[in-house]
Amino acid sequence: MKRDTRKKKFVPQNKNSTKKEKNVETKENLTSLLKDYENKLKQSGYRIERLKDLLSRNSATRLSEIKLSKLQKKLAEAEEEYSFSQVAIDQISFRLTQIS
Repeated sequence: MKRDTRKKKFVPQNKNSTKKEKNVETKENLTSLLKDYENKLKQSGYRIERLKDLLSRNSATRLSEIKLSKLQKKLAEAEEEYSFSQVAIDQISFRLTQIS
């Protein structure tokens, strides 16, 4: 197959694109963002519980160092996501109170 060597034309972005509409702070957009971050908060909370449970088992002492470090890394990432989601929820709810 031959490769297409023609120059690609620049296509300007549509002014009414959904990406720009999502950035506008309306009550509906903020409430959908709030729901998304609440779901992320729940998921990361469950992940933290599961990983802490796995690491506290007696069988965790027999895990290889590589596997143990991977679990600890996943736990750190989940805790970071959890704290980020908490901050985001606080900011979004504050912004919602300002709009309302």
